[in-house]
Amino acid sequence: MFRRVDRRSLVRPQTAYGEWLLSQILNDGRDVDASGLSPEQHFTICQGVFEAAINRRFSPGTDVSTLNEFVMWIYDRVQRLTPIDYSHPIDAIRPIDAEALIREALGEEVDTKGISPGERMWFEWLAIVFVVDDLKLPEQDVISIIVQGERTAQSRGYQLK
Repeated sequence: MFRRVDRRSLVRPQTAYGEWLLSQILNDGRDVDASGLSPEQHFTICQGVFEAAINRRFSPGTDVSTLNEFVMWIYDRVQRLTPIDYSHPIDAIRPIDAEALIREALGEEVDTKGISPGERMWFEWLAIVFVVDDLKLPEQDVISIIVQGERTAQSRGYQLK
């Protein structure tokens, strides 16, 4: 017999940004306000969630060609979803830099200093969404990735509110 899960008993994101990210990924129509956080807080949490998602999709030592295929898959999907007369922010980050962000998330030491915070966040956000979609993750796994990312942000000095 299938038992209904009481959503209130599930671990939930601890930040407004985590809740906003969850709402965006699930496309659940909730209007979550994350505007009270500073850009640095958004970046720190997004980076932590990105690392959790990438480590769910790949393992350290994954062949560079596999990572490149994933990056190009993201770029292709964004291009197909974007109107032809619209420039998407992902166009600002080179695929080789996007690949470097993934390698960094997998624990490799790579130079990502030339990537602006805005470029970084755009790619990380898109990668999170596409990892979830690619792996067909259920809601509880999405929540788990977000909570893990929030904990990573906290370990880097961000105080959860």
